[in-house]
Amino acid sequence: DGFLIINEMHKPFLDNIMPFFTLLGDGVTAVIIAILMALLSIRKSIFLLISYTFSGVAVQLLKRLVFPDSARPLAYFRDLGIEIYTIPGLDIPLRHSFPSGHTATAFAMFVGISFLVKRWYYKVLFLLLAIIVGYSRIYLAMHFPSDVIAGSLLGVLTAYLCFIWISGWKKSWLDVSLWLRLKNAIKK
Repeated sequence: DGFLIINEMHKPFLDNIMPFFTLLGDGVTAVIIAILMALLSIRKSIFLLISYTFSGVAVQLLKRLVFPDSARPLAYFRDLGIEIYTIPGLDIPLRHSFPSGHTATAFAMFVGISFLVKRWYYKVLFLLLAIIVGYSRIYLAMHFPSDVIAGSLLGVLTAYLCFIWISGWKKSWLDVSLWLRLKNAIKK
């Protein structure tokens, strides 16, 4: 029911921007963000890469081994004879719906970043970005709300556990900023 309610709320403006927001949960985007984070701190970069990797591996194991036949909304409703709205030209998979990998990635990355920033409004901003990615997955008819909720919980869990684990690493070279190193090298 939740999916059908969201599916009826399409607007041309949202049809244009939701594919962009969904890309924020893509693995390529996660790797780029993690690599850029190395400019601030190698530890933070490793944290984000490991968090993304663990969430991605967990999602794929669940999709392929535990829930291999979970239908995506387009296949599910087509089998029931119900037509749903899809954005023209958007390639929508039919299987491996549970859990949402893009949502898990977005929550692992953006909640992970929220652990790293100090100001509350940045924390809220990053959490909001993760929520928008999850919403975009439903809006684009890629996932059901339950897929997105599971992906978000998985992303938050991996971010939290990886943060605790990596924070305990006692290697000072991990706290090096590549940006400061480059800046000092240029001055010399």
